[in-house]
Order: sequence, then structure tokens, then C-alpha cells
Amino acid sequence: MSGYPGVMAQSEAFFDRWGALAVFFARFVPPIRAFVPITAGALDMAPSRFFAVNVPAILLWAPAHVLPGVLAVSSLENSSLFEHAGGHPKHFWMPVVVGLSLIIGLAIWTLRRRHGGSMIEPAAD
Repeated sequence: MSGYPGVMAQSEAFFDRWGALAVFFARFVPPIRAFVPITAGALDMAPSRFFAVNVPAILLWAPAHVLPGVLAVSSLENSSLFEHAGGHPKHFWMPVVVGLSLIIGLAIWTLRRRHGGSMIEPAAD
């Protein structure tokens, strides 16, 4: 692993330059969200700097994840789309989400099967 020290140096330089932005925007990217605090601690980011960026990101992240659902159900309540079905629109929300997820998943699966298992083409040299 001769390239490992160079990679570490590059990673540290990147985090020194973009660490605050990385902490902020990582809050919105699920797989990365778990690793940025560990990376910040391992690269000696000052806790005051980490929390100064992380707390505002959390305050934006929480509503960004909850409000779409609230707005969608609110829109359904204001529309007359489900009046004939009886019941509250929120009772129909999850079946609609599951149904759309299944349709999208089936479409992606079909496209991947038609393209030999991969929809991403390798970069041309």
C-alpha cells in the first residue's frame, strides 16, 4: 500500500479546506452523514467548529425530511381526490407511496435487464 500516505495527505488537505462545508452538506447525504463526524474527529476538527456547522445543518435537515410528507398530506386533504373513498387522505398516503415505489423499482429493474445489468456506461478513455 505505497499510495496510502499520499491518499491520507490528500484527504486531510481536502478536509482542512472544505471541512465545514463537508460537515454541513453531509447531513443531507445518507451514507456520508454517518462518517463525517468520525472523520472530523479523526482529523482533529475543533468541536466548536464542528458544532457551529452541524447544528444549523440539523435545523435545516429535520424540516427538509418532514415537510414534504406534511405538505403532501395537506395537499391531499385540500383536494377532493379521496372524498369518494371515505376516510382521511393520510390513510391513503402510504399505499400510494408503496405503489409508486414498486412501479419505479420495476421500471429500473426492467431497464437494467434490457441493458445487460448496468445502466451506467464506463467513461471513454
